[in-house]
Amino acid sequence: MTDFITIINAHRLRYALMQPQDFGKLAYQSAMGPEHLITDEQAAIKRIEQEWQSAPDTDVPCNPEPIGNGLCRFHMTAANYRADAVATLARLFIRSAAEHVKRPEALQAYLRTLEGLPVEGMEAWLTAYRQNGCPPVRHSEEFRNAYHPHYRVVMLSLIHHE
Repeated sequence: MTDFITIINAHRLRYALMQPQDFGKLAYQSAMGPEHLITDEQAAIKRIEQEWQSAPDTDVPCNPEPIGNGLCRFHMTAANYRADAVATLARLFIRSAAEHVKRPEALQAYLRTLEGLPVEGMEAWLTAYRQNGCPPVRHSEEFRNAYHPHYRVVMLSLIHHE
């Protein structure tokens, strides 16, 4: 659990405008990994290329950005776009989605950790989230507007081998 607390603290420093659901998204991604099982590599490549080419030239404070549990967010910005990197990121994303073992018990532990954060609205958000069955989470509008997130969740071990 200490690892997740370290991750939370690092994200709080990087993203001062995080809302309760952004912490929830971090917890979900760390425990459950990539949200989708991808079977069509060419479609994944096309989607990543389109997103990457439309991504703003924002400052990424940490890339890859560890999110715990052996996973990271690999950020796509206009500044780091390379046509040859698109297929590599798609391959890493697909492999991560297929190989990462989802850990629902870790998600529950991470949510208990979030209960202790002094974040306005956290208790109400967690109650509603649990009542909805803990589904995948989108970033808050505040987070999206401030940080323009464009990334894929991948296994850190795969990045270090590429």
